[in-house]
Parts: sequence; structure tokens; C-alpha cells
Amino acid sequence: MTARKAIQRKKDMFLKEYGSCGIISQAARDSGIDRDWHYKWLASDEAYAKAFDAAGDEAADNLEAECRRRAVEGVEEPWHYVPAVYSEGGECVSEARILTKQRYSDTMLIFLTKGAKPGKFRERYDGAEGGNITVNLINLTQINHNGSNDPLPLRTEDIPASVPGGAGNGYKARSILVSSEGGEGQDGA
Repeated sequence: MTARKAIQRKKDMFLKEYGSCGIISQAARDSGIDRDWHYKWLASDEAYAKAFDAAGDEAADNLEAECRRRAVEGVEEPWHYVPAVYSEGGECVSEARILTKQRYSDTMLIFLTKGAKPGKFRERYDGAEGGNITVNLINLTQINHNGSNDPLPLRTEDIPASVPGGAGNGYKARSILVSSEGGEGQDGA
């Protein structure tokens, strides 16, 4: 076998393992190569880089399939131990056994649903439409009798009368501007 074929065989073995597990160090160990070789091949071989991306997609598909299995089919888990039963004569009437139950992952189901329909099941605004978002947070730190109420160095404004309890209820609100450009945000009061 030529050196070129031997290297290609090692690349193929690594990519097969990576497609199965999705972890570079594990794929290197399971295919018997030093992980540094993977990075050298990635930098110098365009065909290898494309094949590595495809193997990464395969690994992601495997993870998604496992998530779906846990969410929809469930996982059998031990539930209760039933000891062996013996007759008065010492004969085993019933073997010891472990009862199991099927456990489903609601969390996995939530993630799969969000991935399948992100527009419908998203949790946050991503700023794709542009502009800023103003978030009004109520600081439930009651005003002290001396008038100082804000433990954080943010300016505050009185809660409007539309908030339950209305203005003058002894609480303050903060208005914080959250930038959709990914900034840290700033005090908007």
C-alpha cells in the first residue's frame, strides 16, 4: 500500500468515526490517529475539509435522532426491584426481577419543536427586523424611609398608575434599553 493510500485510509477512518460520535478527540482515538493530523489535513486538504463538514452534519443528525428517540419513544428505566419468592420448602417460586417504566424527555421535545418551528416557538427577539427593544423592569426593592431605594447604579422612574398598585405605592421601576445589535444595553431612564 502506498503512503498516499495509507493516509487516505486514515482520513476515511477518522471521518467515519467523527460522523458517528461528533467528537474530534474521540474520533482520533477510535481511528488510531493523533488529533493533530486532523487539524493538519483540515488546513491543507480542501476535499478533506468538505468531507469533515459532511461528517459533522452526519454527527448532528445522529444527535437529533437520539433526541427524538428520547422525546417520542422514551427510554426504559429501572423502576422497582421485586425480590425472589420462595416456597416454604425453599423452592424458588418467582425469580427476582426489576420492573421498568418508560421515561420521556419533555425537554428534548421542546428543543425539537423549537428547531422545527423557530418562528412559532421562539423565546426571544433576535433583532432581525432591526431597531431597539425597550424592556421595563420593576425593581421590587421597597423605598427605604430615607428615600434611597436603588441598590444598583441605575436611574429610576416612578411606576406609572397603569401598573397594579399605581404610582406612589412605594416601589420604583427601571427602564433598560436592550440593543438589538448585540450591545451590552444601557440605562434608558
